Amino acid sequence: MPADPAMSQAISLLEKASRSEKIRRLVFQREFAMTKMLSQMEEKRKEGQAEGLAEGEAKARTDIVLRMLQKNVPLADIVDLSGLSEADIKRLAAEKKA
Repeated sequence: MPADPAMSQAISLLEKASRSEKIRRLVFQREFAMTKMLSQMEEKRKEGQAEGLAEGEAKARTDIVLRMLQKNVPLADIVDLSGLSEADIKRLAAEKKA
């Protein structure tokens, strides 16, 4: 046994708890719930990261399209280079003017 009284008490309580089926079950349930919660949090973090990346890419594409429009790049070239439809490009141009 450790010389530290607090540590001795903690070890004693742990040993008593280990002998109780009810406490072992509660500990298992708590650990299971914590693992599930951490897994869900990680999943949500990944979803948020993917959404952020998609938003950033869309913003960059929009900015590039608007700069091409300012430089009078032909609409057909912007469609070809950006992957956006002609309607989407016209909508972006109208939103920029508004």
